[in-house]
Amino acid sequence: MNRFFRMLLATGVLMVATGAIAADNDADARSVDAGGVSQQFIDPSDMSQVPRLTRKVLFRAITKAKRGEHADAIATLEEHLRDHPDHDHFLVRYHLGASHDALGRYEDAKLQYTRSVEMEPRLDSGWFGLGHVEYNLGNYASSGAAFLKAFRTAIDPQPETLYFAAAGYMLAEDHETAAPLLDELCSGKWGVPRHDWYAQLAQCAITLERPGLAEDRLEHYLQIQPDSHEAWFLRYQFEVGFERYREAAVSLTIVGYLRELTPREQRTLGDLYNVVEVPALASDRYRRAMDGDDTSAEDYERLVSAYVAAHDLDEALAALEEGLKTDPTVRLWSLLGDIHYMRQEYAESARAFARVAELDPENGRPLLMIGYCHIEMGNRGLAIQNLVQAAKFDDQKDLAVRLLKRARKLKQA
Repeated sequence: MNRFFRMLLATGVLMVATGAIAADNDADARSVDAGGVSQQFIDPSDMSQVPRLTRKVLFRAITKAKRGEHADAIATLEEHLRDHPDHDHFLVRYHLGASHDALGRYEDAKLQYTRSVEMEPRLDSGWFGLGHVEYNLGNYASSGAAFLKAFRTAIDPQPETLYFAAAGYMLAEDHETAAPLLDELCSGKWGVPRHDWYAQLAQCAITLERPGLAEDRLEHYLQIQPDSHEAWFLRYQFEVGFERYREAAVSLTIVGYLRELTPREQRTLGDLYNVVEVPALASDRYRRAMDGDDTSAEDYERLVSAYVAAHDLDEALAALEEGLKTDPTVRLWSLLGDIHYMRQEYAESARAFARVAELDPENGRPLLMIGYCHIEMGNRGLAIQNLVQAAKFDDQKDLAVRLLKRARKLKQA
């Protein structure tokens, strides 16, 4: 049984043919009161109003379809229409559509489903089938519209059908139409809202740049599920979508109280704390992200940068020395040179930048920094030597020339 028919069974809209066809008793169409307006619905299993000849052919076709003999079912129904054109019926068209659908003949199925709902607009299973084939044909807006019709005309509306309608509109990038459908689902009118309904409503709000579309619903979600890490993670994603990074950091921190954050999430939380200028908390999260075996040079760079921003140069230096043992990249050597320079440890800084120059000879900055260090140490000759080399690089030339003037004023060592 393919996915479509499993979905039909799950939502209760697949026709129950056997007992209904055999029964010959009358069954009135049901009605419900919608805001004071009586609306008639079609029960697709009710065959009492179907002419006897049509009932018999439907029984044969449905029996074949249940055995998976869809091509034979189609032939049976088409023969009936050819031999008895005055006995056309919306259920004949519906079952033709269902068998074409089961065989993956979506254009043919669309034609038959469309005919069935033209003949009987209250046939929710016809609208549902049309929504399915429009989806498979990539006609997402039409799919959403058909699923919405299926939901509004159903005897027992299933919230999944309304969700399919919203999903179709979202795939068609019609978030304006999808948003109120998702809001209806999240209202609780159709049962306890599901996480993915809230998530899609939040996505609509982000896409439309209108936080008010989802804010109240998400707040209610957190009120009824305060211990749900999924709810708090969704809130974090929502806040990031509107660039409210402080609130996003708080939400992701709460997620960490409810479940263990992955190294990637710890790193993201560190980035958020960096953005909101809380480097001490950022460095803590970066360090936690490095507990695994796949720590990279980039992880050490983040950690060191956070320590520097927090003015904790001792920790920055310790982290760099650890990182250089793991992955001695140019960037880490360069950071080591910068930190030694900030600590006024000019000899150590010069040695680190010498290593950078060796690893990256196309970069003039390490030569410039070595020149800086030797000026600070009073080494006139070494300062001039490195600055002359740095001046050969266009991006360092102006500053190197100015520093050369300074270096030449130094007393000869």
